[in-house]
Amino acid sequence: RTRRLRSKITCERCQADARPSAGQPGVCERCAGERVAQVCQGCGAEEQNYAAGRCGACSLRARVDELRENGDPVAVQALGAYLVALASSPKPLSTLNWMTTSRGYQILRQLLGGGIPLTHQGLDQVGGHTTRHLRAELVRHGALPERSERTASLALLIDREVLRVPDGPDRLHLRTFATWKVHHDLARKERQGTARRHSDMSARVKVRVAADLLVWLAEHELTLATLRQEHLDWWLADGAEHRKRVRAFITWTVRHKITAPLTALAPATRRHADPLDPNRRRQLFRTLLADERLDLRDRVAGLLIIVLSQRISHLVLLTEDDVPERD
Repeated sequence: RTRRLRSKITCERCQADARPSAGQPGVCERCAGERVAQVCQGCGAEEQNYAAGRCGACSLRARVDELRENGDPVAVQALGAYLVALASSPKPLSTLNWMTTSRGYQILRQLLGGGIPLTHQGLDQVGGHTTRHLRAELVRHGALPERSERTASLALLIDREVLRVPDGPDRLHLRTFATWKVHHDLARKERQGTARRHSDMSARVKVRVAADLLVWLAEHELTLATLRQEHLDWWLADGAEHRKRVRAFITWTVRHKITAPLTALAPATRRHADPLDPNRRRQLFRTLLADERLDLRDRVAGLLIIVLSQRISHLVLLTEDDVPERD
Protein backbone atom coordinates (compact mmCIF):
# COMPACT_ATOMS: atom_id res chain seq x y z
CA ARG A 1 0.00 0.00 0.00
CA THR A 2 2.80 2.40 0.83
CA ARG A 3 4.36 1.85 -2.59
CA ARG A 4 1.02 2.59 -4.30
CA LEU A 5 0.54 5.76 -2.30
CA ARG A 6 3.91 7.02 -3.51
CA SER A 7 3.47 6.02 -7.18
CA LYS A 8 1.86 7.80 -10.16
CA ILE A 9 0.51 6.59 -13.49
CA THR A 10 -0.99 8.23 -16.55
CA CYS A 11 -4.62 7.21 -16.26
CA GLU A 12 -6.01 5.37 -19.32
CA ARG A 13 -9.36 7.15 -18.97
CA CYS A 14 -8.66 10.76 -17.97
CA GLN A 15 -5.00 10.87 -19.09
CA ALA A 16 -4.08 12.59 -15.81
CA ASP A 17 -0.97 11.79 -13.83
CA ALA A 18 -2.49 10.42 -10.64
CA ARG A 19 -2.24 7.66 -8.05
CA PRO A 20 -3.19 4.23 -9.41
CA SER A 21 -6.33 2.43 -8.36
CA ALA A 22 -6.04 -0.30 -5.77
CA GLY A 23 -8.18 -2.70 -7.85
CA GLN A 24 -8.11 -1.62 -11.50
CA PRO A 25 -4.69 -1.57 -13.20
CA GLY A 26 -3.98 1.40 -15.44
CA VAL A 27 -6.75 3.53 -13.93
CA CYS A 28 -6.49 6.27 -11.30
CA GLU A 29 -8.39 6.22 -8.02
CA ARG A 30 -10.98 8.81 -9.13
CA CYS A 31 -11.84 7.08 -12.40
CA ALA A 32 -12.15 3.79 -10.54
CA GLY A 33 -14.65 5.38 -8.15
CA GLU A 34 -12.38 4.89 -5.18
CA ARG A 35 -11.79 7.34 -2.38
CA VAL A 36 -8.55 9.27 -2.92
CA ALA A 37 -6.51 7.86 -0.07
CA GLN A 38 -4.34 10.81 0.92
CA VAL A 39 -4.39 14.42 -0.27
CA CYS A 40 -2.00 17.03 1.05
CA GLN A 41 -3.79 19.72 3.08
CA GLY A 42 -1.18 22.23 2.02
CA CYS A 43 -0.95 21.99 -1.74
CA GLY A 44 -3.74 19.52 -2.60
CA ALA A 45 -1.33 17.06 -4.18
CA GLU A 46 -2.30 13.42 -4.19
CA GLU A 47 0.80 12.38 -2.28
CA GLN A 48 1.46 10.21 0.72
CA ASN A 49 1.29 12.47 3.76
CA TYR A 50 4.49 12.92 5.72
CA ALA A 51 3.21 14.70 8.84
CA ALA A 52 0.18 16.72 9.97
CA GLY A 53 -1.72 15.88 6.77
CA ARG A 54 0.96 17.40 4.54
CA CYS A 55 3.07 15.87 1.80
CA GLY A 56 6.83 15.63 1.95
CA ALA A 57 7.38 18.80 -0.12
CA CYS A 58 5.10 20.93 2.08
CA SER A 59 6.58 19.44 5.26
CA LEU A 60 10.09 20.23 3.99
CA ARG A 61 9.20 23.82 3.17
CA ALA A 62 7.68 24.23 6.63
CA ARG A 63 10.84 22.83 8.25
CA VAL A 64 13.06 25.24 6.29
CA ASP A 65 10.76 28.18 7.15
CA GLU A 66 11.19 27.24 10.80
CA LEU A 67 14.96 27.34 10.37
CA ARG A 68 14.73 30.82 8.88
CA GLU A 69 12.51 32.10 11.68
CA ASN A 70 14.74 30.78 14.47
CA GLY A 71 18.10 31.53 12.88
CA ASP A 72 20.42 34.50 13.24
CA PRO A 73 19.37 37.08 10.58
CA VAL A 74 22.93 37.52 9.30
CA ALA A 75 23.46 33.76 8.98
CA VAL A 76 20.02 33.28 7.40
CA GLN A 77 20.84 35.89 4.78
CA ALA A 78 24.23 34.35 4.02
CA LEU A 79 22.65 30.90 3.69
CA GLY A 80 19.66 32.18 1.71
CA ALA A 81 20.45 30.50 -1.62
CA TYR A 82 21.26 27.20 0.08
CA LEU A 83 18.01 27.27 2.08
CA VAL A 84 16.00 27.91 -1.09
CA ALA A 85 17.65 24.91 -2.74
CA LEU A 86 17.08 22.81 0.37
CA ALA A 87 13.36 23.67 0.49
CA SER A 88 12.89 22.80 -3.19
CA SER A 89 14.71 19.46 -3.07
CA PRO A 90 13.51 17.09 -5.81
CA LYS A 91 13.51 14.31 -3.19
CA PRO A 92 11.80 15.90 -0.17
CA LEU A 93 11.40 12.64 1.75
CA SER A 94 15.13 11.89 1.48
CA THR A 95 15.94 15.43 2.60
CA LEU A 96 13.57 15.15 5.56
CA ASN A 97 15.22 11.87 6.49
CA TRP A 98 18.62 13.65 6.35
CA MET A 99 17.25 16.29 8.72
CA THR A 100 16.08 13.60 11.11
CA THR A 101 19.11 11.34 11.17
CA SER A 102 22.20 13.21 9.97
CA ARG A 103 24.67 15.08 12.13
CA GLY A 104 25.11 17.40 9.16
CA TYR A 105 21.66 18.88 9.83
CA GLN A 106 22.61 19.62 13.43
CA ILE A 107 25.71 21.39 12.13
CA LEU A 108 23.49 23.42 9.79
CA ARG A 109 21.31 24.46 12.73
CA GLN A 110 24.41 25.59 14.61
CA LEU A 111 25.57 27.57 11.59
CA LEU A 112 22.20 29.27 11.41
CA GLY A 113 22.17 29.94 15.14
CA GLY A 114 25.68 31.39 15.22
CA GLY A 115 27.12 28.54 17.29
CA ILE A 116 29.57 27.72 14.49
CA PRO A 117 31.08 30.50 12.36
CA LEU A 118 30.01 30.31 8.73
CA THR A 119 33.59 29.85 7.49
CA HIS A 120 35.75 27.01 6.29
CA GLN A 121 37.70 27.29 9.51
CA GLY A 122 34.50 26.92 11.51
CA LEU A 123 33.65 23.66 9.73
CA ASP A 124 37.26 22.52 10.09
CA GLN A 125 36.89 22.77 13.86
CA VAL A 126 33.88 20.44 13.69
CA GLY A 127 35.80 17.99 11.48
CA GLY A 128 34.67 14.55 10.45
CA HIS A 129 33.24 13.15 7.23
CA THR A 130 29.82 14.62 8.00
CA THR A 131 30.88 18.11 7.03
CA ARG A 132 32.11 17.17 3.55
CA HIS A 133 28.72 17.04 1.84
CA LEU A 134 27.44 20.09 3.71
CA ARG A 135 30.58 22.08 2.89
CA ALA A 136 30.33 21.16 -0.80
CA GLU A 137 26.70 22.32 -0.92
CA LEU A 138 27.49 25.57 0.88
CA VAL A 139 30.27 26.28 -1.62
CA ARG A 140 28.01 25.41 -4.56
CA HIS A 141 25.38 27.89 -3.39
CA GLY A 142 27.80 30.69 -2.59
CA ALA A 143 27.62 30.55 1.20
CA LEU A 144 31.33 29.68 1.38
CA PRO A 145 34.15 30.55 -1.04
CA GLU A 146 35.79 27.83 -3.06
CA ARG A 147 39.03 26.33 -1.77
CA SER A 148 41.26 23.35 -2.41
CA GLU A 149 40.13 20.61 -0.07
CA ARG A 150 43.35 18.68 -0.67
CA THR A 151 45.67 21.41 0.59
CA ALA A 152 43.23 22.43 3.32
CA SER A 153 43.03 18.87 4.62
CA LEU A 154 46.83 18.63 4.52
CA ALA A 155 47.14 21.84 6.53
CA LEU A 156 44.90 20.40 9.25
CA LEU A 157 46.98 17.21 9.30
CA ILE A 158 50.15 19.27 9.68
CA ASP A 159 48.72 21.04 12.73
CA ARG A 160 47.87 17.70 14.34
CA GLU A 161 51.18 16.01 13.54
CA VAL A 162 53.27 18.94 14.77
CA LEU A 163 51.61 18.71 18.19
CA ARG A 164 52.79 15.10 18.51
CA VAL A 165 56.41 16.27 18.61
CA PRO A 166 57.75 17.69 21.92
CA ASP A 167 58.14 21.44 21.95
CA GLY A 168 61.55 22.54 20.72
CA PRO A 169 63.63 23.03 17.57
CA ASP A 170 62.59 19.71 16.04
CA ARG A 171 58.93 20.68 16.19
CA LEU A 172 59.76 23.90 14.34
CA HIS A 173 61.76 21.95 11.77
CA LEU A 174 58.81 19.64 11.16
CA ARG A 175 56.38 22.53 10.66
CA THR A 176 58.80 24.27 8.29
CA PHE A 177 59.30 21.10 6.24
CA ALA A 178 55.60 20.23 6.19
CA THR A 179 54.44 23.77 5.35
CA TRP A 180 57.08 25.13 3.01
CA LYS A 181 58.08 21.90 1.32
CA VAL A 182 55.25 19.34 1.35
CA HIS A 183 52.24 21.69 1.45
CA HIS A 184 53.85 24.11 -0.97
CA ASP A 185 54.63 21.33 -3.46
CA LEU A 186 51.07 20.01 -3.35
CA ALA A 187 49.61 23.50 -3.83
CA ARG A 188 51.95 24.11 -6.79
CA LYS A 189 50.90 20.85 -8.42
CA GLU A 190 47.25 21.80 -8.03
CA ARG A 191 47.83 25.24 -9.57
CA GLN A 192 49.67 23.67 -12.50
CA GLY A 193 47.09 20.91 -12.90
CA THR A 194 49.68 18.17 -12.39
CA ALA A 195 48.34 16.78 -9.10
CA ARG A 196 47.50 13.12 -9.41
CA ARG A 197 44.84 11.09 -7.71
CA HIS A 198 47.07 10.09 -4.78
CA SER A 199 49.24 13.23 -4.56
CA ASP A 200 47.59 14.34 -1.34
CA MET A 201 47.96 10.86 0.19
CA SER A 202 51.67 10.86 -0.60
CA ALA A 203 52.04 14.30 1.00
CA ARG A 204 50.22 13.18 4.14
CA VAL A 205 52.45 10.12 4.48
CA LYS A 206 55.59 12.26 4.23
CA VAL A 207 54.42 14.45 7.10
CA ARG A 208 53.27 11.54 9.27
CA VAL A 209 56.49 9.57 8.82
CA ALA A 210 58.62 12.63 9.60
CA ALA A 211 56.62 13.13 12.79
CA ASP A 212 57.03 9.43 13.65
CA LEU A 213 60.81 9.76 13.38
CA LEU A 214 60.90 12.86 15.58
CA VAL A 215 58.72 11.22 18.24
CA TRP A 216 61.06 8.20 18.21
CA LEU A 217 64.11 10.45 18.54
CA ALA A 218 62.56 12.21 21.54
CA GLU A 219 61.77 8.87 23.18
CA HIS A 220 65.44 7.88 22.82
CA GLU A 221 66.73 11.26 24.03
CA LEU A 222 67.95 12.18 20.57
CA THR A 223 67.32 15.14 18.26
CA LEU A 224 67.88 15.90 14.61
CA ALA A 225 71.13 17.57 15.59
CA THR A 226 72.41 14.34 17.20
CA LEU A 227 70.87 11.94 14.68
CA ARG A 228 73.46 9.62 13.12
CA GLN A 229 73.26 7.07 10.33
CA GLU A 230 73.14 4.12 12.72
CA HIS A 231 70.16 5.68 14.52
CA LEU A 232 68.32 6.19 11.24
CA ASP A 233 69.10 2.65 10.07
CA TRP A 234 67.85 1.27 13.38
CA TRP A 235 64.59 3.18 13.12
CA LEU A 236 64.07 2.17 9.48
CA ALA A 237 64.76 -1.51 10.16
CA ASP A 238 62.55 -1.60 13.23
CA GLY A 239 59.36 -0.61 11.46
CA ALA A 240 57.10 -1.01 8.46
CA GLU A 241 58.08 -0.41 4.86
CA HIS A 242 56.33 2.98 4.75
CA ARG A 243 59.01 4.40 7.07
CA LYS A 244 61.24 4.68 4.01
CA ARG A 245 59.00 7.59 2.97
CA VAL A 246 61.10 9.58 5.45
CA ARG A 247 63.65 9.98 2.67
CA ALA A 248 62.09 13.30 1.60
CA PHE A 249 62.42 14.68 5.13
CA ILE A 250 66.00 13.44 5.56
CA THR A 251 67.00 14.91 2.19
CA TRP A 252 65.52 18.23 3.29
CA THR A 253 67.28 18.24 6.69
CA VAL A 254 70.64 17.42 5.10
CA ARG A 255 70.20 20.13 2.47
CA HIS A 256 69.48 22.71 5.18
CA LYS A 257 72.34 21.42 7.36
CA ILE A 258 69.97 20.50 10.18
CA THR A 259 71.44 17.00 10.33
CA ALA A 260 74.76 15.47 9.45
CA PRO A 261 74.95 13.84 6.01
CA LEU A 262 72.54 10.89 6.09
CA THR A 263 71.23 8.37 3.60
CA ALA A 264 67.73 6.96 3.48
CA LEU A 265 66.98 4.61 0.61
CA ALA A 266 63.91 5.25 -1.48
CA PRO A 267 60.98 2.87 -0.94
CA ALA A 268 61.22 -0.15 -3.16
CA THR A 269 58.83 -0.26 -6.07
CA ARG A 270 56.46 -3.15 -5.54
CA ARG A 271 56.81 -5.58 -8.41
CA HIS A 272 56.01 -9.21 -8.92
CA ALA A 273 59.04 -11.36 -8.16
CA ASP A 274 59.25 -14.79 -9.75
CA PRO A 275 60.33 -17.53 -7.33
CA LEU A 276 63.86 -18.86 -7.64
CA ASP A 277 64.37 -21.84 -9.88
CA PRO A 278 64.71 -24.94 -7.63
CA ASN A 279 68.11 -25.77 -9.09
CA ARG A 280 69.35 -22.23 -8.48
CA ARG A 281 67.98 -22.36 -4.92
CA ARG A 282 69.83 -25.62 -4.20
CA GLN A 283 73.05 -24.18 -5.65
CA LEU A 284 72.84 -21.09 -3.42
CA PHE A 285 72.02 -23.28 -0.44
CA ARG A 286 75.15 -25.41 -0.96
CA THR A 287 77.33 -22.33 -1.48
CA LEU A 288 76.13 -20.59 1.67
CA LEU A 289 76.42 -23.78 3.68
CA ALA A 290 79.95 -24.73 2.65
CA ASP A 291 81.85 -21.72 1.24
CA GLU A 292 84.00 -20.53 4.15
CA ARG A 293 85.35 -17.64 2.10
CA LEU A 294 82.08 -15.81 2.68
CA ASP A 295 81.48 -13.88 5.90
CA LEU A 296 79.70 -16.13 8.39
CA ARG A 297 77.07 -13.47 9.06
CA ASP A 298 76.23 -13.22 5.35
CA ARG A 299 76.02 -17.01 5.09
CA VAL A 300 73.62 -17.28 8.04
CA ALA A 301 71.46 -14.42 6.76
CA GLY A 302 71.35 -15.91 3.26
CA LEU A 303 70.31 -19.31 4.59
CA LEU A 304 67.52 -17.75 6.68
CA ILE A 305 66.23 -15.97 3.59
CA ILE A 306 66.44 -18.95 1.24
CA VAL A 307 65.19 -21.61 3.63
CA LEU A 308 62.79 -19.70 5.89
CA SER A 309 61.89 -16.71 3.64
CA GLN A 310 62.82 -14.24 6.36
CA ARG A 311 62.72 -10.50 5.61
CA ILE A 312 66.05 -8.67 5.59
CA SER A 313 64.54 -5.86 7.68
CA HIS A 314 63.94 -8.44 10.44
CA LEU A 315 67.31 -10.13 10.14
CA VAL A 316 69.30 -6.94 10.78
CA LEU A 317 67.63 -6.69 14.19
CA LEU A 318 68.83 -10.09 15.38
CA THR A 319 71.33 -10.17 18.25
CA GLU A 320 73.24 -12.94 19.99
CA ASP A 321 70.49 -13.16 22.59
CA ASP A 322 68.05 -14.20 19.85
CA VAL A 323 70.08 -17.33 19.07
CA PRO A 324 69.49 -20.11 21.63
CA GLU A 325 72.45 -22.31 22.57
CA ARG A 326 71.86 -26.07 22.74
CA ASP A 327 74.18 -28.88 23.73
